[in-house]
Amino acid sequence: MTDLYSERAALVAALSKLFPASLESDPEQPDWPVCIIDLPTGQVSWHIAQSDLHLFMHLPRETGRVWDGHTTPEKYDRLNALYEPLKLSHSGRVMASLNPAMALIIEAQERDFQEAQAASAAKRQKIREDSDARMDRLRSRW
Repeated sequence: MTDLYSERAALVAALSKLFPASLESDPEQPDWPVCIIDLPTGQVSWHIAQSDLHLFMHLPRETGRVWDGHTTPEKYDRLNALYEPLKLSHSGRVMASLNPAMALIIEAQERDFQEAQAASAAKRQKIREDSDARMDRLRSRW
């Protein structure tokens, strides 16, 4: 059972790096701190075993974030709802509206790529034109 808690803790720690989160104490279970994460779809939280706290060293502690009263089914509904805002862009890259900064970065990368392709195409066209002009000059000499 401990392995299952550790695996879950690793997943929760990863999720807590993607969204605003903190470790808060639970007065009813003082030996089990609570990782509270604010998803775009609502708050989620999990109790964390003392043996897994090393996975959460990146989080601020005791920030005053409080449990919003969500039930376990509501928590997993909110987690599952993260899939809904995902959409596939025309280039096949995943665009996530749940992380606007990442969406801007991906859009900028796609724009840079398209500009590079356009510049490359223009450069190829210029090389073709120059080559054609050289060939025309050579033909006119013969």
